Amino acid sequence: MSLSDLTIFLSLLGGTLCVAVSVLFVLGWLDRARVKSEADSILSSEEGVVFLFEGDRLINATDSARSILATATDTGSDWSRFLSIMSTRFPGLQGKTFGQKGPLNSNDGQAILSTSIRNGFTRITVVEHAAKEVRELDQHALCAMERELETLRSTTDELPYLAWRETPDGAILWANRAYLEVSDTLLQHGDIPSWPPKRLFDTGALLNAGPKEPLRLSAPTKGSAPQWFDVHRFASSEGYFFTAVSVDHTVAAENSLQELTQTLTKAFSHLTVGLAVFDQKRELALFNPALTDLTALPPEFLIARPSLSSFLDRLRDSQMMPEPKDYKSWRQEMAELEVAAEDGTYEELWSLPGGMTY
Repeated sequence: MSLSDLTIFLSLLGGTLCVAVSVLFVLGWLDRARVKSEADSILSSEEGVVFLFEGDRLINATDSARSILATATDTGSDWSRFLSIMSTRFPGLQGKTFGQKGPLNSNDGQAILSTSIRNGFTRITVVEHAAKEVRELDQHALCAMERELETLRSTTDELPYLAWRETPDGAILWANRAYLEVSDTLLQHGDIPSWPPKRLFDTGALLNAGPKEPLRLSAPTKGSAPQWFDVHRFASSEGYFFTAVSVDHTVAAENSLQELTQTLTKAFSHLTVGLAVFDQKRELALFNPALTDLTALPPEFLIARPSLSSFLDRLRDSQMMPEPKDYKSWRQEMAELEVAAEDGTYEELWSLPGGMTY
């Protein structure tokens, strides 16, 4: 074969390949358009709950399906919004790919979700076992239920604190707007919010807390300082319901108080005068080394933050204060001591049995 013949052969072969690829592309596009057209016609003729997805984008849906999707929280893509509303009833949806879905039974046993995939289109159908009864539901009662649902939804979205629901294994089923806003701040630049949102707290630590006892937990941030919340846990039929109230100002005040206490402790540590400071609850909040030297009270007793009455009782037991004539009058004197100390007017000499005078 000459060079010219080879050139002609390769040209014909290349043209044939281009034509073949073009034909395949056109056939694929036509088949894809036909499938979409068939799915659209099926959707338009069905009364049930049917969603048609292409990737994470909703292509079409029945009226009832769109009504359901309209109740979803705005969490990014159409698929994320679908998950946010349907994964509550079908927990198996969450964390799986399209091909792994269906059929799934609802957690109340009243519906089945099935999935079919063809040429990149995903068709999701929800069949209600009690569909006939639902259609025959009194319209006035249905309108009242819808109004109540809208009221509850708007109320939870306006709450100034975080609220969300989790399954027993820690999967997030629902979250209000405040939770989503905090969670979205952790997204990298350019990321699209998706469902489920990022977890903010290690809620497993709450399992050891009381049912109504809050636990202070930190939420991660992009900055250096974490956000602090008092988190409550409540049992529900689907798992647990949580609320989290920001306590950043409280934590900042407590840190400032702790720093002040440390500063005072260092300043008073060199004094030869015994110093004992009691807080508003009349518990020992601060003492210096001279106090232990002068009273012989063990440091572990003082570190345990005894109350003022326990502190005075311990002084009396160790004969580090005058022995009272009778217990009733001594208690009265101690009450007067506390009242007089509030305006700084209490002062008294204590002559001890060992000959020392304070």
